[in-house]
Order: sequence, then structure tokens, then C-alpha cells
Amino acid sequence: MTWCMYALGGGWGHLVRALAFARIASRHHPIVILTNCPHLPLIQSSSSWQKEVKEFGLQLRFIPIPSEATIDSVCHEMPKIIRDIAPEVLFVDTFPRGIVGDLVPILPKMQQCQRIFVHRDISPNYLLAYHIEEFVLKHYSQTVSVERFTPLSHIGTTSEPWVMRSSRELGPGNQEAGIVICVSGKVEEQELFEMVSLKLCHLTKKITILSARHPKIVNKNIIWSRHFPGIEVINKAELVVGSGGYHTVYECQVTRKKLISITFSRLYDQQKRRCQKNNIAYFESDKMIGSDKNPIAQVLNLLLREIDAHQVQIKHPFNEKNEK
Repeated sequence: MTWCMYALGGGWGHLVRALAFARIASRHHPIVILTNCPHLPLIQSSSSWQKEVKEFGLQLRFIPIPSEATIDSVCHEMPKIIRDIAPEVLFVDTFPRGIVGDLVPILPKMQQCQRIFVHRDISPNYLLAYHIEEFVLKHYSQTVSVERFTPLSHIGTTSEPWVMRSSRELGPGNQEAGIVICVSGKVEEQELFEMVSLKLCHLTKKITILSARHPKIVNKNIIWSRHFPGIEVINKAELVVGSGGYHTVYECQVTRKKLISITFSRLYDQQKRRCQKNNIAYFESDKMIGSDKNPIAQVLNLLLREIDAHQVQIKHPFNEKNEK
């Protein structure tokens, strides 16, 4: 019987969590992943992923939902999609009601199906506004928290984070990628990371920008990588600079790489809280924007303090006045 993974969310996180589970489970069960991640073609074309599918005979297919799909279209199409799959087990990532409430009319009709809520940390505002704990207890067979400190961990079980490679699979890392800048999120956030990269490349020998989108900046010390899975690049980092997103944080934990985080405000995710709970050096990007001081200069000064504390070799200290 088929298992179905509902991984709608728009960014990398929901799909990569689903893949982290499916790459193991689909060796034994056919799995269908529903996703609206715009980076699905990049993953499917990855030589690493294609090799894994062939080597292990993964019984896995995707149903892409257009990222520009309207609320009405998702709510209209989702019942038919789920009905046609007729899953024995349904996994729902992060949003138990569906990304736009599209699962609300479906779940009561799926009593013969095991319904598993995959629980990542999420905004308390969402939990309160939609009475999520009550909803999950009523409509789900089981809750699996895929990180510690989730607000509903008391009603289910907690697993290790779902990432694409275990430390055993990766083996010992090295530092050949230099400082790895993990870029994800919005376009303006990519621009911030690229500016940080451009400044840091004058202070260290090698920067690797890990990003699905081609960076706009050009420098002989900067290398662009869109390798999937990104954790294999992180495993070669001397130091990682990235957001406080789920995979950035936990892939650094698995690879035992130092992460310096620039946290961003999200409607549902809690990057700042994740960094706090995991004892990660961070600062908040939204406190930089709108300041009288140059935000890039502030970012770099904070980064360099952490880099210095981590004893990463740099050529010279950054001087904020050069950025004014």
C-alpha cells in the first residue's frame, strides 16, 4: 500500500524533510510526495539523488503543486489528489490543517488511514488561532516531533531531526570548502548573504556559496555550489554562515560544524528560538535593517567576532568605517 507525504510549504525545508524520511522508507513502501517547492527539478536532476534512487530502488514519485497556485485551487484539487492516491498512511509536515486549510474537510473522511503529523517548531500564534493541539488530537493518529522543544511534543514522540545524511553516511568531514554561506529564503535575504560573502572573501582564502540561485557577485575567492544534498557541502566546511532554518541548524549539528546564524522573521517558523534552544551564535537580521548604521558592516563585525573566537584564519580585521 502507498504512503503519502504532504510537504507543502514553498521552501526547501518541507520537501527535504520528506525526502530524508522517504529515501529510507521508500525502499520498502511506495511513497508519493506532494510538494510545491520550486526547487524540485534541481533535486530530481541531482546526480547524487539519481544515484540513490537507482542504487536502492526507491519507490518514490512526486506530485508537484504549482507554487503560484491559489488558495481556491489548492482547496479544490487536494481532495481529488488524496482520494486518487488512497494512501494507507498520510504524513503531514508542519501544517496539520494543510497549508491553506485544504486538509480540514479531508481528514474526517480518512479514519481508515493512519494520519501522522510531522511536527516542526511553529509559531504559537498559529497554534492558538487555529486550536492546533485540539485539531491534532482529534484528527491524527500520531504526532512525531522532528526537533526538540516543539510546543506539542507532549502529545507524541520525538525523533532525531530528519536530515538527508547521517553522520555515519557522511564520514569524517574536511575543510576544503572554506567558509560555507548557506543561502535560502527570499531574494533580499540572498542579497544580504552575498554581500557578507563579498566582504568575507577579502579576509579568508575561500568562500563557498551554497544556493539554488546563481549569485550575482563574482570573485575569484568565491565558489558557487548548488549541490544536493547540501549537507555534503556543509560536511566540508571550515565554518558555516546561514539562517536559523531547520536544515541549516540540524545539518550543522550532524556534521559538527560551527554555525553562525543570521535569523529572519517568518510567519510560522521560529528561527531565533531554534538558535537559542540549540546554543547557536546568532543575531537578528530585522534589527539591522532600518538602523542608522550600515547593516552589512554590523553583520560583519558580529561575524568576525565569532570567527575570531572560532580561530578561523583571516587576513585582517574588518573596519566598519570602510563601509560607510
